[in-house]
Amino acid sequence: MMSALERMILEQFPEALISFGELNVPHASRNTIPPYITWSIDIRHPNDQVLLEIESIARQIMQQQVEQRGASIEVSRLWLSPAYQFDPHSIENVRSSAIELGLTQQNITSGAGHDAYLMSLHCPTAMIFIPCEGGLSHNEAENITPQQAEHGACVLFNSILKADQQQHLARVS
Repeated sequence: MMSALERMILEQFPEALISFGELNVPHASRNTIPPYITWSIDIRHPNDQVLLEIESIARQIMQQQVEQRGASIEVSRLWLSPAYQFDPHSIENVRSSAIELGLTQQNITSGAGHDAYLMSLHCPTAMIFIPCEGGLSHNEAENITPQQAEHGACVLFNSILKADQQQHLARVS
């Protein structure tokens, strides 16, 4: 099922993210077939309608998989978090700051709102992601170098300066 779901995402919705972060096999043993397994699927997409479409297709794929095996499945949605778009001016300030500093940059669609989501309810907000060593993120072994931290801080500082200048210019005119 996991392979089929991941293949569907890669082929039909390349801008989506899917992960399988929890897997519970009661009384696990390498030489027995468990009576049941519980697991979670985290699907993210910046468009709520597309997210619901992905969920529907995922349910169909899982149902087909269990029918082929004479098994059964129970699927329930534990949580639905609507997509949120951060402030486009703040995003542009981050992007242009990185470029001006000679750093590589790319837009990242992430469902990881962290504290930024709550802050965005009160003020213009964007997120700055610092590349982690080996691409390992959201893991206890995640690490950045001091230089990467400095680059991230410089992007943040320059983005704040840009926002301040934009607010000043807006007040003057």
